[in-house]
Amino acid sequence: MQYLVVLNADSVAGRIYAREMNDGSFDDGKVKHPLLVCTEISMDNHHYMCANRILNKIKSHQSLYIPYDSVALVIQYSKDEPIPIGL
Repeated sequence: MQYLVVLNADSVAGRIYAREMNDGSFDDGKVKHPLLVCTEISMDNHHYMCANRILNKIKSHQSLYIPYDSVALVIQYSKDEPIPIGL
């Protein structure tokens, strides 16, 4: 499984990833929200969602701790399926 994490464009994390290092964006008609394709997520922490990404451009791994108020939506999908929205 993979996860498509849509960040709230008005949050600090959303503004940071809107500039660079995102995997695409979702346009809600007013604002473009950055998308992150993640290989794993964990919601065990009460304040942050942990997300892991593989950065193909630089062959690196990135672990993120994203505040819940920065997350607009999470979509789980199979690796065999196309990314469901954006891009």
